[in-house]
Amino acid sequence: LLLGFEYKDVLGILLPSSVFISFLQIRENKEKKISETSFFPFVIAGILLGFTILFFTKVPAVMPTIMTFSMLLIGALRTSSSVRALFANAFNKSRLIFHITNAIFHGFTNLGGTFLSFYSTVIYTENRKALKCTAFFYLIYALAQITFLTLVGHGNVFLQGLIYVPVTALLYWSFGQRTFLLLTTKQFDNLATLFFFFAAVGFAIRIPAIWEYIG
Repeated sequence: LLLGFEYKDVLGILLPSSVFISFLQIRENKEKKISETSFFPFVIAGILLGFTILFFTKVPAVMPTIMTFSMLLIGALRTSSSVRALFANAFNKSRLIFHITNAIFHGFTNLGGTFLSFYSTVIYTENRKALKCTAFFYLIYALAQITFLTLVGHGNVFLQGLIYVPVTALLYWSFGQRTFLLLTTKQFDNLATLFFFFAAVGFAIRIPAIWEYIG
């Protein structure tokens, strides 16, 4: 989206690799147990509802604004330990509500992963459990999105994405997996927070109102 691609074309490029990497991460951490696996039917329904919102509203027109706000918000939430503790208590009381709401959000923005990673690291203090939680739900997100786009006649967008799967796998095995294992939870959180703030700046420059103000 930062480069001007259509939303469905971005999904076509990203989703095949997302499915592959998520599957690998789940397999690598299969001995780690998470407690939310029974939520997947509700998550699928949320994704489909989110897609319905995307296709029948004017959400795409304000997508850069939504993305900028989301990235800034999640970056800010990750910087405060007291905020994290507050959300840990809230999430523990309403895990299903979070996953349904986040699935709907992901369905029309493809940004549910930002809040999902925050949820996972707040609920699971062990890096590998947090990674498995994120990978499990991201796999459901991606498979539901692929299924929906295929059913509405856009399955061809994934052909280009399949080309990038071997490259993504090579990069993951060469750098991503090793880097994750070397980082402490604190270091990983700090890098993720920086990424979200930089991404917010990138999406902000796509907001037409900003260029009109500058002009």
